[in-house]
Amino acid sequence: MKNPYQQISEQYKSIELQTRIDT
Repeated sequence: MKNPYQQISEQYKSIELQTRIDT
């Protein structure tokens, strides 16, 4: 079972990356 916190962190990283590209 994967850690829920890890999954959230991964999602957050993806959002941050998208925001960086959008900027």
